[in-house]
Amino acid sequence: MIVAVATELNQRLAECNWLDSAPFDTVSLILRFGDAKPDTQIGAINTSHSELPVARELSMDACIERARAGTLLAYFRVETIVALTDVSRRYNLSLDLCDHD
Repeated sequence: MIVAVATELNQRLAECNWLDSAPFDTVSLILRFGDAKPDTQIGAINTSHSELPVARELSMDACIERARAGTLLAYFRVETIVALTDVSRRYNLSLDLCDHD
């Protein structure tokens, strides 16, 4: 499921040239499962790989409930967009990717 979200959003980011003005070439997003935390953790840019580490912590209970309800993919999509929006705000990047949902 996470791969499906990544594939979809990678295409959207490429279409809107989101990375063109970014000081990094790649966002490495980790979705952690445990206790939900509202803030996106944005690390320092790894200059040797031009990679920005980003993480969000999701509630394991919420993931289980959404999996049972068949809405886990949508949940991962929303959480990924929240993370990318936070990155956009931090680095003054386009928020265009959010206009599609």
